[in-house]
Amino acid sequence: MSSKSRSKLRLRVIKTIEDNHLLDGVKSVLLGFSGGVDSAVLFDVLLTLRKKYSFTLYAAHVNHMIRGKESDRDEDLVRLVCEKAGIRLFTKRVDIPRISKERGVSLETAARDERYAFFYECTFQNKIDVVATAHNACDNTETVLFNLVRGTYVKGLAGIPYKRGNIIRPLRDCERSQICEYALRYGVSYVTDSTNLVDDCSRNILRLNVIPQLRRINPSLDNVVLNESKLFSGLNEILESSVPEAGADLSGSPDHIIAASVIEKCGFLNRELLERIVSAVKNKKDSSFTLPERKILRTHGGSFDICDPAVCERKKIEYTVLSEGKNILAEGVSATLSFVENFNEIYKYTTTFAFIFDNIKSVVSVRSRREGDRITVRGMTKSVKKELINKKIPRELRDLIPVILIDGKIAAVPYIGADDAFYAKDPSKAGAFLGIELPRAK
Repeated sequence: MSSKSRSKLRLRVIKTIEDNHLLDGVKSVLLGFSGGVDSAVLFDVLLTLRKKYSFTLYAAHVNHMIRGKESDRDEDLVRLVCEKAGIRLFTKRVDIPRISKERGVSLETAARDERYAFFYECTFQNKIDVVATAHNACDNTETVLFNLVRGTYVKGLAGIPYKRGNIIRPLRDCERSQICEYALRYGVSYVTDSTNLVDDCSRNILRLNVIPQLRRINPSLDNVVLNESKLFSGLNEILESSVPEAGADLSGSPDHIIAASVIEKCGFLNRELLERIVSAVKNKKDSSFTLPERKILRTHGGSFDICDPAVCERKKIEYTVLSEGKNILAEGVSATLSFVENFNEIYKYTTTFAFIFDNIKSVVSVRSRREGDRITVRGMTKSVKKELINKKIPRELRDLIPVILIDGKIAAVPYIGADDAFYAKDPSKAGAFLGIELPRAK
């Protein structure tokens, strides 16, 4: 233990942890343990740090069922190492080839998604504070170059973050040569994933063919990229701090602010697609763009939102004069109007909202919200659009929220309330009762 405590790699991990506050307030850590040299070394180092930082260590392993017996061998090694160390291990077998085909995504994407889903499941069910992954300086170099080759923005050049949500990366500043040296010196058992040795995907082409040539030019490549990515990370933080709230009109903002806002919500986008989105936002165009992972980004009135294709296809509320009784307005949206039943009866017809109105001269109608819609509630006149944004209502639901009109004037909006000019304080004297049924936000 004494020799390990003086290990350069261990000391560098400690510096990374303390400089980036990775274990502040943390009482439990779940290691994503693949069995490869990176995660095996991180497991060994974390074992030595349990007393120093007072945390309980757990491990999780996903058998992706991609490499047959080799995948089973990886799982067996992880089990053996955890049993020997007395560490509780969570395991799961997932048919990634089948999932990849069903979802129409690469094996790498399907494996990553299932892996992180399992990590989150383990932390939630067992009340574990953080997940530690074994991404290192070489992985960071690959990521930065991969983003650069595809075309990226500042965030892509920032590389792999030390911390994102409850994911921490203590090996982020360690080079793979240091990791392999540690494994050899201290007898750390690990396995080698044969798929990493074949240049059949973009990352492997970079890893096996391009990066070795760049290291011939500069043997300190990983340190150079590491320092540059820290610089870009700081610049990205400045950009993101200037990003307006979700749903805000960005049309008057500089291009780099719009781009930073889009990237913050979407993650990586290639430059051509990003430029098209920025142009649509600046010009207040109504456009739709297909994103990775089968998401849709929509631009409208200088703002943008992201949704699933099925949700984006929902129609907005058409202008409709309500008849007494139940009116179907759109998928999952209805309005029940009554001029005779009491408020309690109408409320039974809805699980979402109910309103009571006075001062009715002719018709009650509904429509989708429009630019410039305003409503006065308890003496304060508010923008309907801004109020729904402030209440963090998802865009896909905002499009389905009916604006209720009485005699052509806005009388109420679900989530905001009834307008002062029409709201009846005394239900016994109300002129109409209206129940609104809305789909629940996902």
